[in-house]
Amino acid sequence: MLIASLLALLLLAMPYGALAQKPVPDTPRLAASFKHFAYSSDNGSPPDVGTIAQGPNGDLWLASTNGLFLFDGLQFQRFQPAGSDRLRSDLTYSMFIDSRGRVFFGYYSGGASMVVDGRVRSFEEGLPTGPIKGFAEDHQGRIWAISVKGLSWFDGTRWHALQGGLKAQDGPLYVMLVARDGTLWIATQSALLFIRPGKLTVERTTVPVREAWTLAQGPDGRLWLSDEAHGTRPIAPQPGTLPVALPPPSAFHGLVARRLLFDRSGGLWMALQRQPGLMRLAHPETVRTGSPVTERDITTRYREKGGLTSDLVGALFEDRHGVVWAGSRLGIDRFSPVSYGRRDEISGVPRTGFRAAQSASGTLAIADDDTIGLYTRDERLQKTLKAPGTVRGICTGGAEQMYAGGDFGLSQIVNGRLKQIAIPAGLKGPMLMDCQIDRAGRIWILTRQDGIFRLQAGRWTQVIAQEAIGAASPRVMVLDRQDRLWLGLDHHGLALFTNGTLRRFGAESGLDIGFVQSAQVLDDGMLLGGELGIAVFDGQRFHALTARDYPQFSLVSGIARDRIGGVWISGSRGITHLSGPAWSQLFSQPRGHSVARSLDAVTEMPFYSQLNCCANTILPAASGRLWFFTAQGVAQRDVTQHGPPPVAPRPIIRLITSNGQALPASRMLTLAKGHPDINIEYTSDSIAEAPQIRFRYRLTGGSEQGWTDAGSGRQAAYTALDNGSYRFELQARDASGRWNPETVAINFTVPPTFLQTLWPKVIGAIAAMALMALIYRVRLGYAVETLRKRLEERTRERERIARDLHDTLLQSVQALIFRVERARKKMEPGSPAFTELDASLEQAEDVLEETRRTVQGLRLWDDDPDLDHLLARMVTRFAQAPDIKTRLQVTGPMVPLNAEVGEEVERIIGEALTNVLRHSDATEVMIAAHVGRRGLRISVSDNGGGIPEDVLAAGQRAGHFGLLGMSERAKRLSAKLEIASSGERGTEITFVIPAIVAFKPRHVLPRWLGR
Repeated sequence: MLIASLLALLLLAMPYGALAQKPVPDTPRLAASFKHFAYSSDNGSPPDVGTIAQGPNGDLWLASTNGLFLFDGLQFQRFQPAGSDRLRSDLTYSMFIDSRGRVFFGYYSGGASMVVDGRVRSFEEGLPTGPIKGFAEDHQGRIWAISVKGLSWFDGTRWHALQGGLKAQDGPLYVMLVARDGTLWIATQSALLFIRPGKLTVERTTVPVREAWTLAQGPDGRLWLSDEAHGTRPIAPQPGTLPVALPPPSAFHGLVARRLLFDRSGGLWMALQRQPGLMRLAHPETVRTGSPVTERDITTRYREKGGLTSDLVGALFEDRHGVVWAGSRLGIDRFSPVSYGRRDEISGVPRTGFRAAQSASGTLAIADDDTIGLYTRDERLQKTLKAPGTVRGICTGGAEQMYAGGDFGLSQIVNGRLKQIAIPAGLKGPMLMDCQIDRAGRIWILTRQDGIFRLQAGRWTQVIAQEAIGAASPRVMVLDRQDRLWLGLDHHGLALFTNGTLRRFGAESGLDIGFVQSAQVLDDGMLLGGELGIAVFDGQRFHALTARDYPQFSLVSGIARDRIGGVWISGSRGITHLSGPAWSQLFSQPRGHSVARSLDAVTEMPFYSQLNCCANTILPAASGRLWFFTAQGVAQRDVTQHGPPPVAPRPIIRLITSNGQALPASRMLTLAKGHPDINIEYTSDSIAEAPQIRFRYRLTGGSEQGWTDAGSGRQAAYTALDNGSYRFELQARDASGRWNPETVAINFTVPPTFLQTLWPKVIGAIAAMALMALIYRVRLGYAVETLRKRLEERTRERERIARDLHDTLLQSVQALIFRVERARKKMEPGSPAFTELDASLEQAEDVLEETRRTVQGLRLWDDDPDLDHLLARMVTRFAQAPDIKTRLQVTGPMVPLNAEVGEEVERIIGEALTNVLRHSDATEVMIAAHVGRRGLRISVSDNGGGIPEDVLAAGQRAGHFGLLGMSERAKRLSAKLEIASSGERGTEITFVIPAIVAFKPRHVLPRWLGR
């Protein structure tokens, strides 16, 4: 209950009202890590620790259901008060230590006690009734006590109940917090209240609350509230009142925190109400204001099965050294911040170990098995490459030379890609064990079975044969600063190849460290790490320090030198660090007298280095950080410089001129339009070292983005600048070569001329759009005219055929019938010939009638076919079918159709209705038509059994052409026929005819009419 108040005492620098979320920094930072240690009842810890605080002397005070205890890091002791007064009960509910070192206790049974210099003083008068849930100290030095019944404050002598402002509808009071701006926040059963600094009046907010648990304030100033209905969330409270009655929550939220704590690295610790264990959010600043914490926000979980004393955590506290403590049902847990950070994007541990190298330009490559991660100079992951096999070595040279060797041979890493390099012909296998690049840019490769080769001028040359090395491939291959090649051989040996000669070293040369696992080039020699110790070469022989005298130098797999001269050694016993002076004394000290410092495995580096042979497991990066490749992943450590750094020279901009006119050296300038020039004169504030000061500058916004080394020059000039916004940045360097990170900058703008503005582009775009619209309309008109001519041509052809049929076939058949009729009349009625002839006449009449209907069909409608009448006629005709109910729905204005369109529409609908009658077994059919500005939409739907899937897929029934005919007719009308069918919903046939095809031109609907 007291975490919020403790945070308020630790973080008093926050200005009033700064509760808004600040932007998340975009600079890379190491994720904070913690080492866990548990103190259970077996170690003497009391159970059920509900509150933890730290006294003036550094001891931890633990309030538990078993009494009050103090912990000095070694043992737990029950509090023994001085004098005759005692605590009223062992069952303490809350505890708080104020800025004066006074310790306050609240009891379950009500009342409170104060301990000053070990003496106890108890209070009841003026305190709210009920269990005292917590205490807090405001900026005026008043101590506040809260219970479910009310709020009181302590003036140093006695307690005073808060008289006004609390209302019954607020419900019981649960938790309070003094924010960094001095505001006292109170969360109740159903409201969030506050008291302004120096005031005693309660005000309300609009934040909804249901059964509040805890309050906290983050580093960005935001308040965090956890309650049963809304979970744990950052809030931005505003003064105001809530509605009288809020709807009850539909369910309790899953992530409700009993306790919240922000550590000094910005992480949020959560002891949850319903979830077991303890959880931490590494980046709570990413949680949006008003949004609850979710499972995916949680970075780390601590559980009883992972070493936590208990899954029931009831207290959180951060001490003065940044150590986080948690009180649980069965003891307390310590989480110590460590001075390293994990690289979370490298989660696995490779089978063959990590391989890493950094180019002179700062590009960093880290390989695990067949994956290569490329990092920028500021150590951001830029790209991930997939190698065609396991990577066994990475080598760099020059500014950007970078190669990877492995089971696949040799590849160059260039422009974020792998480019295969041909290896020497005739090798027994493509596997390469390592590679190196000398000062001349030549590539050296270590093969598995064929010795060592060197690539020069595009040709491979074998420089060392396998027979000269031995049966086994060397474990280590390193080029030193003189381009001498060092080889770690099998059988505890080492070889030095120089000027075509291979020189061997062994125990007789002082190299008594077992097989060599790692090597580090030094300015004055070579440092080797081996199975049994380390050794340094003085030019003639080796001087070794073995694990017999220095146990931390056992199985040394990593050696590195940091930027301040320190040496780091990684072995099976952990990490050892030697400062520059300590390193220089190491080999001159008596045996066993070590000036080395082993890193504390609790707070500094609790990882074990990878022991895969034989890649260096420490990499000093250009950023000054050290990368450690361990059996638990990849970790980093910042190397801290000792002593305050010297004051660097501050750059100053003295004069700015443009087109011969002097301008003020302000932060924002506007130059003349067109292509002006600008001349910037600058200096530094270092007068005594002025001749030694060096400068560099850059102009962003134009084509020149990188830094320009100006040397001792003090003027920068740019001519013919294009329009746009620019930023000029200037840095200064002192005589020792240290650049001042402070950058002075000016921003200026070159306004555009009219032709450089957006208006010419807008006008050109409008003109282009108008031209495109004109072209579209012309082509549309051409298409419509072409379609109209085709329709007219077809119409004339159909009318000609109809006339020919009428003038020939119909007249001939009618004349034939007339002659046969005359012949029949001459026969005796009832005779067989008369009967046969009478039947023939009836058949001829049927033929004549069918021919008339065909001729009538060939002749198109009148000039203005009426859609309404057409559909009504078809409904009337189809309504004669038994047991099928027919409905018609027509919407939109009735406009005349093109003649042939009307006929095709009638044929399509007729075919659809025929299919309904013959195949669907439907009881209802619906014909719907809509006339709109886009065209004519017609659908025919039924409630029958649908069309079989194979028929839909084929587009027709075998031997039937109805569906095919409908599709062809729709296509002639520039319409698309769509058929939707299922056994449950029946069949719907829909087609939409474009307006320019369906309607006569003068009747095409305007855009504002219809849809």
